[in-house]
Amino acid sequence: MITIIGAGRVGTALAEASQAAGIDCTLIRRDAGWDVLDEPSAMPIVLCVRNDDLADILPRIPLHRRSDLVFVQNGAIGDWITAEDLGDVTRGLLYLAVAKRGDPITPGDTPSPFTGRHALTMATWFHAMGLPAQDLMWPAFVVEEGVKLAWLIAHGLLCELYKCDVGTIAEKRHAELTSVVQEFVAVWRAARGADLSVGWVTKRLEDYSRSIPDYTASVKEWRWRNGWMIAAARRYRVSIPLHVELLRAAGHADEVDATLAG
Repeated sequence: MITIIGAGRVGTALAEASQAAGIDCTLIRRDAGWDVLDEPSAMPIVLCVRNDDLADILPRIPLHRRSDLVFVQNGAIGDWITAEDLGDVTRGLLYLAVAKRGDPITPGDTPSPFTGRHALTMATWFHAMGLPAQDLMWPAFVVEEGVKLAWLIAHGLLCELYKCDVGTIAEKRHAELTSVVQEFVAVWRAARGADLSVGWVTKRLEDYSRSIPDYTASVKEWRWRNGWMIAAARRYRVSIPLHVELLRAAGHADEVDATLAG
């Protein structure tokens, strides 16, 4: 039986889709259901919570179940997972949409990739619910993680700066997007060892934006996205002057200065 922690939009939608597919699934809410984790099990525990809630959730997970955790958060959470000594957990990137709590899942054009102990179980579960997914080895997952993080970082910044949706970025801001991606690729190479092609990543980002053209991204979850890029660039001595300049122009000078000072 698969367990989901977090009864928000995504957690609730996954639980309902699982039940509809005839697959037992337990949904743990903020104040109910935690006792199920005390039982011995070797099945996934999917964390559908915000990045900033992970530090509060982890102490509630019994030690004997922590290797069953599946992290599906957006953003650069790898350093946090390593710092918490959770190296044997499962990672996933969700390419799906849920407009509001109670709505069904809209699958994305890209299969949701998973890697780690429960990757095959997660991919099989997704397929049973009619959601595209794939089980990847770690090096391939790092590439996919970089692509999605690049999309979040670049489009959050450019959508705010130019006050437009992601479709407009794909159609009219190719040069700016390519420049931001170039700096990101340099940071990702230094931080994760993945040698990504700037042109290939830019095309992947534009193709995805064209599939959701009306979505307007924003700079958010600073620690896990744009703030991570600045901190990682500083740590690995990678120059990212354009990213810093555009963030200041978009109104995030205080966040930039605080991160550089840290």
